[in-house]
Amino acid sequence: MRLLVLTDDPSAETNLREPLEEIADGEELEVKVVAPLRPESTLDLVTGDIDEAKKAAEERAERSAEESEAAEIVTRADADVGDADQLLALADALAEFEAEHIVLVDPDDEGLAGAARERFGLPVTELSAG
Repeated sequence: MRLLVLTDDPSAETNLREPLEEIADGEELEVKVVAPLRPESTLDLVTGDIDEAKKAAEERAERSAEESEAAEIVTRADADVGDADQLLALADALAEFEAEHIVLVDPDDEGLAGAARERFGLPVTELSAG
C-alpha cells in the first residue's frame, strides 16, 4: 500500500510505527512524508524569505520518514517539503506519488481531512502528537 503522510508536528516526535501498522493491516507500506512550509509570517512567504522555514520542514519530514521506516512493514519512506497551504501540499505530492491512503499528523486546519477526502477520494486518517 502507498501511504502519503502530511506532518505538521513541529516536534516531529510522533510515534508513527503503531498507527502505520494498523493502517497497513498486514500489507507492506511505501511511504511519502510531506512537511508543509511554516514561515514566520505571511510576509516571509510572499517575499520568498523561506530558507529557515524550508530547513525546519526538511528536518520535520526527515525525522518522520525515519520514524516511519522503523516500522517493519515499511519498505521505503521518502521525505519532501510541501507548500504552506496543506491541501495544495497534498495535491502536489499526489501528482508525483499515487497514494492509496492519506495520514494527517497534527494538521493546522480542522477541516483538512474532510476537504482531502472530498477532493482526492482517498481514505484519510488523522493523528495527533499530543
